[in-house]
Amino acid sequence: MTDTQKKREPRYRVSKGKGSLTPAFFTNWKFLAEAYARYRCQNYGRIEKLVSGQYTPILEWGYAIRPSYN
Repeated sequence: MTDTQKKREPRYRVSKGKGSLTPAFFTNWKFLAEAYARYRCQNYGRIEKLVSGQYTPILEWGYAIRPSYN
């Protein structure tokens, strides 16, 4: 890979589902990744950062949905 290609490679990715292997969003800006995750991934989200050629999770959250019995 050339230096230009390495700079264009997204440094952050956002996944919407816990078992989802396909990320929903890629970006080079942490602020944009956090904003997308906050508004689009209400029940579960994970933000990963590119470190030494591998993505490592830097933020992950999930909310349990309780069934309501009336």
